[in-house]
Amino acid sequence: KGYEAFLNGIVALANHDYKKASSETRVVNKYFKDDSLSLFLKSETLKIEKKFDELNTVYEKMIENKNTSLLGIRGLMEQYLRNEDYHHALIYGERLFLVNPRIEKLYSTLINIIGKTQNWQKLIQINESSVRQGIIDRKTFNQNQSIAYYEIARIKYLGDIDESIKLIDKAVKLRGNFPPYISFYIDLLIRNNN
Repeated sequence: KGYEAFLNGIVALANHDYKKASSETRVVNKYFKDDSLSLFLKSETLKIEKKFDELNTVYEKMIENKNTSLLGIRGLMEQYLRNEDYHHALIYGERLFLVNPRIEKLYSTLINIIGKTQNWQKLIQINESSVRQGIIDRKTFNQNQSIAYYEIARIKYLGDIDESIKLIDKAVKLRGNFPPYISFYIDLLIRNNN
Protein backbone atom coordinates (compact mmCIF):
# COMPACT_ATOMS: atom_id res chain seq x y z
CA LYS A 1 0.00 0.00 0.00
CA GLY A 2 2.85 2.38 0.81
CA TYR A 3 4.61 1.74 -2.51
CA GLU A 4 1.35 2.07 -4.39
CA ALA A 5 0.65 5.39 -2.68
CA PHE A 6 4.17 6.58 -3.55
CA LEU A 7 3.68 5.68 -7.20
CA ASN A 8 0.26 7.35 -7.23
CA GLY A 9 1.80 10.46 -5.65
CA ILE A 10 4.55 10.65 -8.28
CA VAL A 11 2.00 10.21 -11.08
CA ALA A 12 -0.21 12.89 -9.49
CA LEU A 13 2.76 15.28 -9.37
CA ALA A 14 3.55 14.58 -13.02
CA ASN A 15 -0.09 15.27 -13.92
CA HIS A 16 -0.18 18.44 -11.81
CA ASP A 17 -2.87 16.98 -9.57
CA TYR A 18 -1.49 18.52 -6.41
CA LYS A 19 -4.47 17.72 -4.22
CA LYS A 20 -4.09 13.99 -4.94
CA ALA A 21 -0.30 14.23 -4.54
CA SER A 22 -0.79 15.77 -1.12
CA SER A 23 -3.22 13.06 0.00
CA GLU A 24 -0.94 10.30 -1.33
CA THR A 25 1.96 11.88 0.57
CA ARG A 26 0.01 11.46 3.81
CA VAL A 27 -0.61 7.79 2.98
CA VAL A 28 3.06 7.20 2.16
CA ASN A 29 4.06 8.91 5.40
CA LYS A 30 1.75 6.55 7.29
CA TYR A 31 3.58 3.50 5.95
CA PHE A 32 7.09 4.93 5.60
CA LYS A 33 7.48 7.46 8.42
CA ASP A 34 10.55 9.60 7.57
CA ASP A 35 11.76 6.95 5.13
CA SER A 36 13.55 8.11 1.98
CA LEU A 37 10.44 7.53 -0.16
CA SER A 38 8.25 9.51 2.20
CA LEU A 39 10.75 12.35 2.47
CA PHE A 40 11.21 12.56 -1.31
CA LEU A 41 7.50 12.67 -2.09
CA LYS A 42 6.84 15.09 0.77
CA SER A 43 9.58 17.46 -0.45
CA GLU A 44 8.27 17.47 -4.02
CA THR A 45 4.71 18.09 -2.83
CA LEU A 46 5.70 20.89 -0.44
CA LYS A 47 7.80 22.51 -3.16
CA ILE A 48 4.78 22.68 -5.47
CA GLU A 49 2.50 23.85 -2.66
CA LYS A 50 5.10 26.57 -1.87
CA LYS A 51 5.19 25.65 1.82
CA PHE A 52 8.83 26.63 2.14
CA ASP A 53 9.13 26.60 5.94
CA GLU A 54 7.93 22.99 6.12
CA LEU A 55 10.09 22.18 3.11
CA ASN A 56 13.23 23.33 4.95
CA THR A 57 12.42 20.93 7.79
CA VAL A 58 11.97 18.07 5.32
CA TYR A 59 15.28 18.93 3.63
CA GLU A 60 17.02 18.83 7.02
CA LYS A 61 15.59 15.35 7.61
CA MET A 62 16.67 14.32 4.11
CA ILE A 63 20.25 15.32 4.90
CA GLU A 64 20.24 12.95 7.87
CA ASN A 65 19.09 10.05 5.64
CA LYS A 66 21.98 8.58 3.64
CA ASN A 67 19.73 7.79 0.65
CA THR A 68 18.40 11.34 0.31
CA SER A 69 21.32 13.35 1.68
CA LEU A 70 22.32 14.90 -1.66
CA LEU A 71 18.72 15.83 -2.43
CA GLY A 72 18.43 17.53 0.96
CA ILE A 73 21.67 19.50 0.51
CA ARG A 74 20.68 20.55 -3.00
CA GLY A 75 17.19 21.48 -1.82
CA LEU A 76 18.53 23.73 0.94
CA MET A 77 20.98 25.36 -1.47
CA GLU A 78 18.09 26.13 -3.83
CA GLN A 79 15.96 27.41 -0.96
CA TYR A 80 18.67 29.84 0.14
CA LEU A 81 19.18 30.93 -3.46
CA ARG A 82 15.45 31.59 -3.76
CA ASN A 83 15.64 33.72 -0.60
CA GLU A 84 18.77 35.49 -1.89
CA ASP A 85 20.73 34.28 1.14
CA TYR A 86 23.92 33.71 -0.84
CA HIS A 87 26.12 33.05 2.17
CA HIS A 88 24.15 29.96 3.20
CA ALA A 89 23.58 28.95 -0.42
CA LEU A 90 27.38 28.88 -0.85
CA ILE A 91 27.79 26.71 2.25
CA TYR A 92 25.37 24.07 0.95
CA GLY A 93 26.66 24.42 -2.62
CA GLU A 94 30.20 23.70 -1.41
CA ARG A 95 29.00 20.65 0.50
CA LEU A 96 27.33 19.40 -2.64
CA PHE A 97 30.46 20.13 -4.69
CA LEU A 98 32.64 18.15 -2.27
CA VAL A 99 30.35 15.11 -2.49
CA ASN A 100 29.64 15.21 -6.23
CA PRO A 101 31.12 18.07 -8.28
CA ARG A 102 29.66 16.72 -11.52
CA ILE A 103 26.04 17.51 -10.67
CA GLU A 104 24.48 19.28 -13.64
CA LYS A 105 24.82 23.09 -13.50
CA LEU A 106 26.43 22.97 -10.05
CA TYR A 107 29.63 24.68 -11.21
CA SER A 108 27.78 27.54 -12.91
CA THR A 109 25.47 27.92 -9.89
CA LEU A 110 28.47 28.14 -7.56
CA ILE A 111 30.16 30.71 -9.82
CA ASN A 112 26.97 32.79 -9.72
CA ILE A 113 26.78 32.55 -5.91
CA ILE A 114 30.47 33.43 -5.56
CA GLY A 115 29.93 36.49 -7.74
CA LYS A 116 27.12 37.61 -5.43
CA THR A 117 29.15 37.01 -2.26
CA GLN A 118 32.38 38.35 -3.81
CA ASN A 119 34.32 35.47 -2.25
CA TRP A 120 37.15 35.53 -4.81
CA GLN A 121 39.42 33.13 -2.92
CA LYS A 122 36.61 30.58 -3.06
CA LEU A 123 36.38 31.15 -6.83
CA ILE A 124 40.06 30.25 -7.15
CA GLN A 125 39.56 27.04 -5.11
CA ILE A 126 36.43 25.90 -6.97
CA ASN A 127 37.98 26.78 -10.31
CA GLU A 128 41.22 24.85 -9.64
CA SER A 129 39.33 21.81 -8.40
CA SER A 130 36.99 21.90 -11.40
CA VAL A 131 39.75 22.05 -14.01
CA ARG A 132 41.64 19.20 -12.29
CA GLN A 133 38.52 17.03 -12.42
CA GLY A 134 37.74 17.91 -16.04
CA ILE A 135 34.48 19.70 -15.22
CA ILE A 136 35.55 22.86 -17.06
CA ASP A 137 37.90 23.48 -19.97
CA ARG A 138 41.08 25.54 -19.84
CA LYS A 139 39.44 28.60 -21.44
CA THR A 140 36.73 28.77 -18.74
CA PHE A 141 39.37 28.20 -16.08
CA ASN A 142 41.54 31.06 -17.41
CA GLN A 143 38.62 33.44 -17.64
CA ASN A 144 37.25 32.79 -14.14
CA GLN A 145 40.71 32.65 -12.56
CA SER A 146 41.58 36.00 -14.13
CA ILE A 147 38.39 37.52 -12.74
CA ALA A 148 39.34 36.34 -9.25
CA TYR A 149 42.87 37.76 -9.53
CA TYR A 150 41.55 41.05 -10.89
CA GLU A 151 39.00 41.46 -8.10
CA ILE A 152 41.51 40.57 -5.38
CA ALA A 153 44.00 43.01 -6.93
CA ARG A 154 41.38 45.76 -6.74
CA ILE A 155 40.81 44.97 -3.05
CA LYS A 156 44.53 44.88 -2.20
CA TYR A 157 45.41 47.96 -4.22
CA LEU A 158 45.00 50.44 -1.34
CA GLY A 159 46.91 48.38 1.23
CA ASP A 160 49.61 46.54 -0.74
CA ILE A 161 50.21 47.93 -4.22
CA ASP A 162 53.05 45.47 -4.97
CA GLU A 163 50.80 42.48 -4.25
CA SER A 164 48.08 44.11 -6.32
CA ILE A 165 50.48 44.45 -9.26
CA LYS A 166 51.45 40.76 -9.00
CA LEU A 167 47.80 39.73 -9.03
CA ILE A 168 46.80 41.92 -11.97
CA ASP A 169 49.84 40.63 -13.86
CA LYS A 170 48.51 37.07 -13.37
CA ALA A 171 45.06 38.18 -14.53
CA VAL A 172 46.46 39.78 -17.69
CA LYS A 173 48.51 36.66 -18.51
CA LEU A 174 45.40 34.48 -18.17
CA ARG A 175 43.05 36.69 -20.15
CA GLY A 176 45.32 38.48 -22.61
CA ASN A 177 44.85 42.14 -23.38
CA PHE A 178 41.43 42.50 -21.79
CA PRO A 179 40.92 46.32 -21.66
CA PRO A 180 39.66 46.67 -18.04
CA TYR A 181 42.64 44.66 -16.79
CA ILE A 182 45.16 46.60 -18.87
CA SER A 183 43.65 49.91 -17.74
CA PHE A 184 43.86 48.92 -14.08
CA TYR A 185 47.38 47.53 -14.56
CA ILE A 186 48.59 50.81 -16.13
CA ASP A 187 46.96 52.79 -13.31
CA LEU A 188 48.76 50.65 -10.71
CA LEU A 189 52.12 51.03 -12.46
CA ILE A 190 51.70 54.81 -12.60
CA ARG A 191 50.77 55.00 -8.92
CA ASN A 192 53.81 52.86 -8.11
CA ASN A 193 56.05 55.23 -10.13
CA ASN A 194 56.90 52.37 -12.47
